[in-house]
Amino acid sequence: MSGDHGNPVLTIERHASRSAQPATLLTLNRPDKRNCLSERLMVELTAAVNQNGDRTLFITGSGPAFCSGLDLTYLRGAIEQDGSAAAPLRLLRELYEALRTHPLPTLALVNGPAVGGGVGLAAACDLVVAVRSATFTLPGGAYALLAGVVVPLLKSRTGSDGPGDTGWLGTTVTSTDAKTLGLVDRIVDHGPDLTPETACRTLAEAGLLDRQPTVPRGAASLTAELDEAFQAATRP
Repeated sequence: MSGDHGNPVLTIERHASRSAQPATLLTLNRPDKRNCLSERLMVELTAAVNQNGDRTLFITGSGPAFCSGLDLTYLRGAIEQDGSAAAPLRLLRELYEALRTHPLPTLALVNGPAVGGGVGLAAACDLVVAVRSATFTLPGGAYALLAGVVVPLLKSRTGSDGPGDTGWLGTTVTSTDAKTLGLVDRIVDHGPDLTPETACRTLAEAGLLDRQPTVPRGAASLTAELDEAFQAATRP
C-alpha cells in the first residue's frame, strides 16, 4: 500500500454534544499533495465512515485544498501493474457507497479547490458547505473517462447535466455557480467559519439541516448509473 512516510493521512476528531447528534470530523491530511486520494487514504476514510455509523460526519481537507481527486502516482502505478485503473476505482466506488449509505447526515466542508474524485467526495455527501473561494473542477481530455465516474453523483444531486452546453466534464465552476447548480448548499466567506459547529448553525438557519437527500440513500437507480460509469472507466 502506498505510504506517506509514516504521517497520518486522515485525522479523526470525535465531538460529543448534549443538544445535538454526536459528530465526527474527518480531515484529509495530505496537504502537500492537495489531499489527493491515495490507496491508504481511501481505505482509511472508508473505514472511518463505516465505523462511525452512529455519528453525523463532517469531511474536510487540511491546507489550502479540499481534495484534488485520485492520486495520479497511485493511479499510474496500478495501470502499469494491472493494465487498468480497476483497483483505484474500486476503492473510490466503495468510498462513495459508504457515504451514500451512511445512516446519519454527512456534510462536506469544502475549504478549497475540489478536483475530479474530490468533487465526487463532496457530491456523495448529503450537504455541502464551501468557502467562497472554493472551485469545483472535473477534468476533460485524457482524464475525462475517469472523471466521468463522478457525473452520476452530480446529476442526482443537482438534476443538471452541467453548466451551459459543456456538461460537467472539462469545466471549473466557482462556489457561487456550484450553489446555483445545486452542488453547494451554503457558502461561507472565510475558512475559520468552516467548522462543524458553524456549518450546522448556518444550515439550520437556512432550514437545510433536516432536508432529505434529492435521491434517497442507496437508491437503485443511482447505484446502477454509478456501476455503469465505473465499468466504462475500467474497460480496456
